[in-house]
Amino acid sequence: MAVFKCKPDKIRDFLVELYGFVKDIEGVRDQHFLIRDRVSDEVVFSFRVLLEPKDGQVIKSKIAYKLGTLLSEGKYAVDPSRDHPLEKYVAWSPEDRMAEFGPKKFTQFCDFLSKMSKLALQMIKKRYFDSNERVEIAHVMSWMLGCTEYGLLSPEGWEIGYYDRIEDKNCPYLKEQFLKS
Repeated sequence: MAVFKCKPDKIRDFLVELYGFVKDIEGVRDQHFLIRDRVSDEVVFSFRVLLEPKDGQVIKSKIAYKLGTLLSEGKYAVDPSRDHPLEKYVAWSPEDRMAEFGPKKFTQFCDFLSKMSKLALQMIKKRYFDSNERVEIAHVMSWMLGCTEYGLLSPEGWEIGYYDRIEDKNCPYLKEQFLKS
């Protein structure tokens, strides 16, 4: 797991270079990334690599070295510890996901994220990622999966989240509340 942040205008070259570098490391089975947040003028990524356990330390050190050649210190972390400022951007723990869904679903989930990352990378290379169509695709993708974004306004504040059309319910773990101060 690596977490890093970079300027939006550097995403294209940075991700293409990092993804290609990691893909060619022996022992890497798969990889995917998620754009986790925007902090000030930088975009924060969660970048996960599925690897052969025997090669883990070597792979992590190669990724750390590569990130160090592309970013300044403090802009990245490989396996950030709980007290590291970038740790809060780790999307999820593999152990927690596996315990919750089981190894088969965990593998399918990672495979799906990998395919989506490859699609996003193609979009980035073709400069499609620079446009509003990127947001449209995210919206359509949520429809394909039977979900929609929602927003609720109340006297106490407002809430945004995802509604599952198939189960006919809001997803309680995918919502954010903003209470009036």
